[in-house]
Amino acid sequence: MAGLNLCFGLFLFGSIICFVSSGHSFKFMRSCDLAENERIVLRNQVKEMFRFGFESYIKAAYPRDNLLPLSCNGTDSMGGLLVTLIDNLDTLLIFEEYSLFMRYTLELESMFNIDVNRTVNIFETTIRVIGGLLSSHVLLTEASEVVGLADDFFPHYSGSLLRMAKELADRFLPAFDTPTGIPFGSIHLMNGVSSSESLIACTAGAGTLLLEFGTLSRLTGDPKYYDVAYRAMKSLFSHASSRGLLGKHIHIVNGRWLYNVTGVGGDADSFFEYLLKGFALFGNYELLKMFQSCHESIRSYLWNEPWYLDCDIEKGTAVSSVQSALSAFFPSLEVLCGNMNTASRSHKAFCSIFAKFGMLPEAFNIKKLAPVKGFGGYPLRPELFESNFYLFWATGDPALLSITRNAIWSLENLTKTSCGYSSIRDVNNHELDDMMESFFLSETCKYLLFSLTPDHWIYSGRFVLSTEAHPFLVPPAFSDGSHYKITELLKAPKCHRKSELKLVEKCGFETQDID
Repeated sequence: MAGLNLCFGLFLFGSIICFVSSGHSFKFMRSCDLAENERIVLRNQVKEMFRFGFESYIKAAYPRDNLLPLSCNGTDSMGGLLVTLIDNLDTLLIFEEYSLFMRYTLELESMFNIDVNRTVNIFETTIRVIGGLLSSHVLLTEASEVVGLADDFFPHYSGSLLRMAKELADRFLPAFDTPTGIPFGSIHLMNGVSSSESLIACTAGAGTLLLEFGTLSRLTGDPKYYDVAYRAMKSLFSHASSRGLLGKHIHIVNGRWLYNVTGVGGDADSFFEYLLKGFALFGNYELLKMFQSCHESIRSYLWNEPWYLDCDIEKGTAVSSVQSALSAFFPSLEVLCGNMNTASRSHKAFCSIFAKFGMLPEAFNIKKLAPVKGFGGYPLRPELFESNFYLFWATGDPALLSITRNAIWSLENLTKTSCGYSSIRDVNNHELDDMMESFFLSETCKYLLFSLTPDHWIYSGRFVLSTEAHPFLVPPAFSDGSHYKITELLKAPKCHRKSELKLVEKCGFETQDID
């Protein structure tokens, strides 16, 4: 791509984002009214939100995978691997719930068991379980000084989280034994890959394993985990069309795309994320080159300002006017590339939909500005707030905190139950759905907290956040290249951020309707 700017996008774009509803149903407050003391109040609200959600899970669902907040029960929807607990061990540290962290880490040592008669999704289990285990181990050990943990913080810890992550990853390795190196999507924890397992893998599922598997290789000294995840990414990239576009579903034996459709939303999204973040974490320039190629094609064929629309990988033409809520994360990658105007424009468009419904539906028609039938739910996803956090990190713009404030209002007033936080079945009427996914606590709450805590250690630039918002420490050396702290991506001419919040700017515009 011409001029990929690795400055982490710290252009201080001229307009101040003021999040109001412009005639929509939700009359959110203007950001310029946000004072420092209110930011502290909001941060405490987020802490209480996480605490209430986690305690509700413990009381009603633990040790099952997920909380059912309407029935106040639990469900093992992901193999019975204590997913919500493990996905949120590092969240306990980030929210300074230290006693809870130590208690449940010790309990996990005796309760973690993968000798179960279950088939699990490799992608979801990797990013939530392996990622949660590794991140918590890293924060406890090599990153403890950065995080601010005392030397004697957890004297009884002996590396059990790393051992659990390795044990689980070892169970996944047979799934990579395919002609293309692209892994099967699921595996039985005791019996391996079933003879009836699908030969079709999605791009995101097969190509979003490197941060976790690579970190495991670095910590264990065994390169096999990094190697299989990296080979899968290279194989996916090698099957790009003549326009440099990758489909969403591929045959893992012959490498043919099932459909000639691509996008930056579901089934493809985090593959692009891990190309760029894989470079930032491991210093492999081949990952950067692959990202540059993919990003150039995305900008050429998918970018229909202010949206990224699915297109035909051979023709390069848009195939739909539907936008996925998962695509709301992509402005965060534009920030990392230094494309601040694009990131801002896209983010504001998603915020307009958020303003209309109080949350983002899973899929919506950009012409009708209405949810797609059957896809009008909101499962407490974090992507909008993820991009909001990166934009705030890049600019220090206090106006972005209005989106954080409005998110807190929506979550507290539209999704909170007596037993946790509930997904929304339909954003039109805010009917509740009986599920609290682990990512509500591990991602949504994290990004809200980060945006309201500008002195948090996450801003040190020493970490790369995974697609599940697990922080991984950037190592001093790994693979075949030099390494970049995230802050190194900030060092470019004209790139800077505000050093402190000064709420004196005049609001430049309102979040507009998207025609």
